[in-house]
Amino acid sequence: MAEIRPDELVKTHLFFGFDDVLVNGKVSNSVNPMHVKLCLEKLRVLEDQNVLNFYIISGNSQKIALKKIADSGLKDFFKRQNVFSVTSGYVNRKSRIDRERYKEQISENSEFKDEFVKQKTFEKFMKKGVKPEKMLFIGHDLLTDAYYTLRFSKIDVAIVEKSASYMHQKLDQKVPGLTYIDVEWNDLKKVIMGNIPKPDYSALDKFVYQKLRNELFKDVPPIKVGK
Repeated sequence: MAEIRPDELVKTHLFFGFDDVLVNGKVSNSVNPMHVKLCLEKLRVLEDQNVLNFYIISGNSQKIALKKIADSGLKDFFKRQNVFSVTSGYVNRKSRIDRERYKEQISENSEFKDEFVKQKTFEKFMKKGVKPEKMLFIGHDLLTDAYYTLRFSKIDVAIVEKSASYMHQKLDQKVPGLTYIDVEWNDLKKVIMGNIPKPDYSALDKFVYQKLRNELFKDVPPIKVGK
């Protein structure tokens, strides 16, 4: 008997970030390769049954992203068409100013990440008719993964707890209402079957607003009141 019946799946399009999600990155070294591979093996069974698809989205250039995936030993789990990254076509579709800015940044750092490629990827799937409620993004950063996705694409996000960060700086606090998981099968199974509390993103909005406000006014001296 199958471990999960097709009619039990709530999420049928599963998008993974790469660094600090499927492999150790700059934020965390707590990713367990054995747990990750077991998850991907289970997902591949569902994919072979044509009931679920899973993908990688990387903000790296295509060349860097493909090399990282090959070096990680995870390449065979992902169909080539299920790996999304920054291509020349994506860059050429940017506005002139954004295109020049990207080229400057990538020339200074070949591993520079364009985080917005994730939102354009989600948009591409929705234009093909995939319903947002069937999609799930598994990331780690509360700003570039969670907040941006909820603001622009409005699909659910799960955060890898041990890699949770804000602007890629590790966070020790948890924001209430978010779905936190480990990349291990029991957690992932609950998420794709919907056996988790319904997320509430209002606390994330307040958290990001306060962070951005603090950053905006960090160099503004306090106003002196009175004599």
